[in-house]
Amino acid sequence: SLKKVFGGAVPKAYFPAVEKGLIESVKEGVIGHYPVLGIQATLLDGSYHSVDSSEQAFKNSNNDVF
Repeated sequence: SLKKVFGGAVPKAYFPAVEKGLIESVKEGVIGHYPVLGIQATLLDGSYHSVDSSEQAFKNSNNDVF
């Protein structure tokens, strides 16, 4: 789960979307497609744009980094 947040560039309203995306991403790992267990996550930074940012975009961002 999302344990820590630094930076402050991502509005708090999107934190649940980031966490939900992480939970979905760890259901199937990249190698072997096994579930990933026992991790902690820290949202270090991000960017926000009033037109282009959405809940779905922040949720999907986990796929890019995981």
